Amino acid sequence: MKLELIHRPKIRVGIFDEDPVRLIGFRDVLGSEQDLQLTLAGNIELGESAEIDVAILRERRGCSLARQLEKITAALPRTRVLATGSSLDQNDVIESIGLGAKGYIRETASAAEFASAIRTVNQGLIWAPRRLLAIVIDRIIDSFPGARSTDRVALTSREKEVLQILVTGSSNKEIATPLGIEVRTVKAHVSHLMQKLGVTNRLAAAVEAVRQSIVSI
Repeated sequence: MKLELIHRPKIRVGIFDEDPVRLIGFRDVLGSEQDLQLTLAGNIELGESAEIDVAILRERRGCSLARQLEKITAALPRTRVLATGSSLDQNDVIESIGLGAKGYIRETASAAEFASAIRTVNQGLIWAPRRLLAIVIDRIIDSFPGARSTDRVALTSREKEVLQILVTGSSNKEIATPLGIEVRTVKAHVSHLMQKLGVTNRLAAAVEAVRQSIVSI
């Protein structure tokens, strides 16, 4: 039987920077990622920018990140934004996500980190440094009036333990180690947790867990 290859559409990534050297740098870093198609989009108002799935945005001279986010959201409402900068200052990360960016990553991050961030943001999910994940979750909840709830789903004591560590942004292995259980057991718990909470990803599970006051951050 002949197997047919499934061709997935490439993620169209726009580098919003006036300096063409930036595009060269990104292509050098991400050139081996077959599912990413990079292009320079120096002007947010350019018509061809409408074909961009993920925009990589950094603060420019004379134009704050907030102003750029405002412009790109108005011009390209379907484009997801990944903000980047030279530091991982807590205020920069929280402000960027609060203004509509789907994530924030240090511009000196590795190729693997950048590729993962782009793919995550392209799915409509939030990408944030794990050490700031709890703060991001809290801000997401506080941005919706009345979002906190005391209605809780029924969880086992083990599921609560897994969830408490999950909200810190820990991987399955990092959850398994302190609990003394296997990674595959953690995977099963996380899968059951998402089903019970009615969500489809880990960040949403963390947000819902905090919203329902099942765990604290």
